[in-house]
Amino acid sequence: MFEQHRRMNELTIAKLEPEIEAMRTQLREHGPDSEREEAAKEYHELMVEKARLEMDLLRLQIAEMRRRAEDWRAE
Repeated sequence: MFEQHRRMNELTIAKLEPEIEAMRTQLREHGPDSEREEAAKEYHELMVEKARLEMDLLRLQIAEMRRRAEDWRAE
């Protein structure tokens, strides 16, 4: 009976070893994905900020053009 339990434990260990290795591989693979995801989020935030700044610049240019047009009409 003891020998049968020992053999079952050995088989369980043999079964779990490839599963553990597969999980380790997934963990190794997951690291770069999370880094890429973080970099993509950062890139997105920078692009949003750039778009906001460009819109602010365009608003300032429009305000300047209106001011110049008013000055030109006043002359």
